[in-house]
Amino acid sequence: MGGAAACLRLLALLSLLLAIEARRRRLQADDSVQAAVLGSSVARPAGAFVAALYFAEEGWGCTGSLIASNVSFYDDDDYFYKPSKVRIGSYDLSKAGGKDFKVKSVIVHPDYADDPNGESDIALIVLASKSKATPIKLAAASAAKKLKDQAAVWAAGYSDGNDFTTLRRFSTPYNTRATCEERLEDDPSTTARTICTGPPSKMTGQGVCDGDSGGPLILGSKPPYTLLGVLSEATQDKLCSTGRTSLAFWGSIAHFRPWIDNQLAKAWYGVHVRLPWGGAAHEPPPPSGYLTLIPLSDARLQPRDTRVTAAFLLLFACVVAGAVFVAVPRAVSVGEITVKADRMSWNTTKSTYQLKLLAQMPVYNPNFLSASIEGDLHVLFYKTVAGAGHIKPQRLPPRAAPKSLGVAIDASDVPSDYILAILSQCSTFPEVLIFFLKGKLTARYMWQRQHLATIDTYFMISCLDP
Repeated sequence: MGGAAACLRLLALLSLLLAIEARRRRLQADDSVQAAVLGSSVARPAGAFVAALYFAEEGWGCTGSLIASNVSFYDDDDYFYKPSKVRIGSYDLSKAGGKDFKVKSVIVHPDYADDPNGESDIALIVLASKSKATPIKLAAASAAKKLKDQAAVWAAGYSDGNDFTTLRRFSTPYNTRATCEERLEDDPSTTARTICTGPPSKMTGQGVCDGDSGGPLILGSKPPYTLLGVLSEATQDKLCSTGRTSLAFWGSIAHFRPWIDNQLAKAWYGVHVRLPWGGAAHEPPPPSGYLTLIPLSDARLQPRDTRVTAAFLLLFACVVAGAVFVAVPRAVSVGEITVKADRMSWNTTKSTYQLKLLAQMPVYNPNFLSASIEGDLHVLFYKTVAGAGHIKPQRLPPRAAPKSLGVAIDASDVPSDYILAILSQCSTFPEVLIFFLKGKLTARYMWQRQHLATIDTYFMISCLDP
């Protein structure tokens, strides 16, 4: 396993944005790696998210973790070497396997420049192409609070103190902050940014080594794993931290999670911050309320002749207003109805009579289009119906003088019980008959139907009329 502070922890951002990598060659399950004295071999695919960093000046050294299809961590406390490539998914760097990625840029935590030996030695690497390996899940902000003291966690790295080749893992207990400060005794230097682990259980000869900086501290016995921290430093015995009192210190992912999420969002859009070693980088553009800038000479900004458009809109509004004005129905009205006897005759032998009436109705149509009217009229003598007349649909001209409608009614259909009353009224003063007129009329205008006021009136017929 890899050791103490030798690299600036980089969350190697394995670039999601550019070219897609060729499919990573899978190694067969029976192609196992022999266990080393400083940790057991990593079973595939448990370490598929672990990244090895290559430096042009130093060769292979330092470990990272794939946290997105374009993101990984790395650590460099003592020198500002920028890795030239990253290998993902390799279990033995001396053999074929895994996939190499070129480094596009590096993003260092802003607090590192002010305190290079402090606890913010964390950075991100943006690569030039994607990785199809499954990234490891980042610990949430509340992850550390939920872990109990001495909870089992594990770590992975390539270094055994002398060689940086084979990926190994070992289990170690998680220490709460209080436990860690108690074990440090006179040097309680842990803060919320740091996770403390160790000593590495009862299995001697296992621990972190020089070259393991930036390696992952992992929670979970099976996928999906959770990344709790990245290795920063350790209390060492020679090249590796394998003693029974050895402690390892890890940058807390939970603490740095807001900064990581912010940088991941920027990485998606290719926005990078300035690097501490002075490499070329792009500052994030200042916020702007403008979508784009258009020169004043652009034809789109020149005034346009809107008179035709205004005239068309005005004409359209007038047409719509006129259509509404014409289409709105106005009530058809009926004037005073007059009823006259058209013919009256008597048969004293048979005690019968015949009475033909003619009703005249003035009807006015106030609408701007033709309407029609129809309905029924009934003539009553006292409470009995003496006759009826039907008005077939009649056209009413628009806004013209009232049209007079004539309705012929035969009022001779009176029961015999009422004949004597009719003869009695016609033979005594003032020799008139009183009838009642009732009716219902309906007018139609375009698609609308109007029920006019019910007709309920009376009229008198002189018995002396022809």
